[in-house]
Amino acid sequence: METIVPELTSFLPPGENPLQIALIESLDYAKELAEMLPNSKIYIIKADAYELENLNATGNIEKINLDYTETPLPLEKNSLDYIIGDLLLENVGNPQDIASGLGTYLKETGILLTSFRNIRYIGVIKDLMEGDYFFVARRLYAKREFERLLAACFYKDVRMKSQKGKVDKKERDLIKRLEKAEFENVDEELEAAFYMVEAAKSMPEIRLLKSMYSKETRKRLGKLVRRIEFDAGREEAIVELEKLCQKESVFEDYLTDFIKQACFDYGKVLDIIK
Repeated sequence: METIVPELTSFLPPGENPLQIALIESLDYAKELAEMLPNSKIYIIKADAYELENLNATGNIEKINLDYTETPLPLEKNSLDYIIGDLLLENVGNPQDIASGLGTYLKETGILLTSFRNIRYIGVIKDLMEGDYFFVARRLYAKREFERLLAACFYKDVRMKSQKGKVDKKERDLIKRLEKAEFENVDEELEAAFYMVEAAKSMPEIRLLKSMYSKETRKRLGKLVRRIEFDAGREEAIVELEKLCQKESVFEDYLTDFIKQACFDYGKVLDIIK
């Protein structure tokens, strides 16, 4: 059976900003995360109490002994910047419930970093052709299936990169035969043993907007620009908007992008406030 290489930290952006992170089950990342993000709070969640107790990692770390598939996380909802863990949806009864549940702990700008075993990997297909299947107690996914699962759980932006398996000559010959039989192999998917996944709760442009000002400020901006759009006390709303932008140092480019995302007829609103 192929073994996954821990690569999820490759999705993390550089920087020293303090983050709130939950690392679930995948202890291989603990030391690296503590060194990469010394200003961040890292909650390490593990069902095996012995492994958790003997984890050798220092920094701003809090150890939590629980099974995430059975027990809600003892953390505040909408508090985490990242949830990190390989194969988080492999050994679960209802993956949609787990993915949705984890998402409730992420901020509006939060991101789930996980991975999954590819059911279309040539190693799995070869075993099936020979009458063997070694994943009875596990869930394997096709790439499109995993994308649909996350979309159903309200993750708005999903990105993946493959982790190739060890494919020998016999398996490469099998891939060629399958391709001739019109077996789909887009982006060499049949060679991917695993996929690394970055699933965000917001689209990139929305994440940027949401990351720059508080939720209260963005809520107030939204109400004011929509009042301007629908002429609901437009003149007063324009005055209030100017005052809010001055108070919170909302710069012009941000306000323009915000209006484009918040308003149906954003061109009209931009013309009015100019």
